[in-house]
Amino acid sequence: GALRPKAPLRIPCFLCWSEEDDSKQFSNYEDLALYIHPKFRRICLHGQGHRPPNLQKNTKELETLDSFIGSMQSGVLSADADDDKPAAIYKGHWLPVPRESAPELKAGPLKLIVVPDPLGEHGPLPEQALKDRLRFPAQEPPELTAQRLSLFRQVTALTSEDFAPLGAVTGVKFQQADKLVKWHPEVKERDASTAYAVDAGRSRWLQAEDEVQIGWSQLEEMALKLLEENVEITPDDNVAVLGLGTGAHIAFGVALALIEHRNIMPVPVAEGPDPSNGWRIGGSTGSTWPQVDEG
Repeated sequence: GALRPKAPLRIPCFLCWSEEDDSKQFSNYEDLALYIHPKFRRICLHGQGHRPPNLQKNTKELETLDSFIGSMQSGVLSADADDDKPAAIYKGHWLPVPRESAPELKAGPLKLIVVPDPLGEHGPLPEQALKDRLRFPAQEPPELTAQRLSLFRQVTALTSEDFAPLGAVTGVKFQQADKLVKWHPEVKERDASTAYAVDAGRSRWLQAEDEVQIGWSQLEEMALKLLEENVEITPDDNVAVLGLGTGAHIAFGVALALIEHRNIMPVPVAEGPDPSNGWRIGGSTGSTWPQVDEG
């Protein structure tokens, strides 16, 4: 919120974490790294879990640390350091992302494009939070885990019909081939028999359903095809895009296709002062938002 930096911090930082760290949500470490200017950060990933890493001689991790210290002492820092794997996935990325002001509404109608989850309702069942306790984070109360899993399944089950009261709604319809795409990775179950053990497996805070493994080029091609097959738009339309579950990732591609291929800037979908009184599309209040059971 208000305490987040307004621009990338220019403070030399060596950021080191493990994808097997089971004590914190994975995004905590990534967010911290991305708020540091790419030229001033060095990212090092290790496999030793939730602990300060023991960096051994003649290892890539120690070489990364030595290189960072040398660059910092000499005052020659470079964003090209992110070329080293596995930190290369962060190259060219930082926070906060500059945002443009929302476009003014046109005289035409409001249209909402709903991108549902191509897999439909899926994910762990709420009762698994108790029956299969070792599968989920130890720091998260079972009741909260069950509530989170329930909400996830409810959201992935929503379709465009659930948003019909909002007005002109168009739902993206996936072909069978789209549904068969391996959207999420196959994840090996973590060995939780020993707390914070090395090589126990990836963090339980990151579930397979949280990760989309489709490349951006494939996603762009799919989004453009879905837009052409499902949506009729005129230049005067005010278009908003809403993605659900895995569909939220696809919605980014649909929004980009609108901008680059239709020359249409999507209008925002925002919650009103009181969600029970409706949501707003481009500043215009709609009907009551589909309700999900939070209990």
